[in-house]
Amino acid sequence: MKFLTPLACALVLSGMATVAQAKITRTVEKTFTVQAGGRLTAETQGGKITVKSDDINEVRITVTQVIDANTDEAANKVLEKLSLNLEQKGNDVSAIASYEKRIGSMWGNWPPVQVSYTITVPRAFNLQLNTSGADELHRAALAANALARTCAENVQLLLQRSQLPASAVAAIGAHGQTVRHRPGAFDGTG
Repeated sequence: MKFLTPLACALVLSGMATVAQAKITRTVEKTFTVQAGGRLTAETQGGKITVKSDDINEVRITVTQVIDANTDEAANKVLEKLSLNLEQKGNDVSAIASYEKRIGSMWGNWPPVQVSYTITVPRAFNLQLNTSGADELHRAALAANALARTCAENVQLLLQRSQLPASAVAAIGAHGQTVRHRPGAFDGTG
């Protein structure tokens, strides 16, 4: 009997976890007539942005909303707090999704709806894309700094093993890309 109580609790909790993981998916599609050379601005919180190009004079946007909800009614309540704007101004098109700020408990997924885009643009079209996470640019910079330190350590090791002084090396190349330049910030590298 003592074993059954924890077992019953485990079954109830696992059932709750299954219900809590339910997802409802909805899509929105919109097409805008444009000319080459325009700009697409796409922003979302926690979703993906996939861009394809084609020989067309339009921007085709498919928005996929994956909502943490068990019923259509619950999904509708979640979407009431989502701002989704798909609009055109001149030759520029924007797709902006944002969810109201979180207030209260830290439990559960946030935001409760993931908005992803699949967008087709003309071959000659400018892109300005932003998908958020826990400051992905900052995390990328920290990873790049760690990679730079690892490369430097490997060069030192190579010099030691080859018994060469550093002065014998004229240059060492390492490819990189600066997305956000903040020298010395956070981890002392940069």
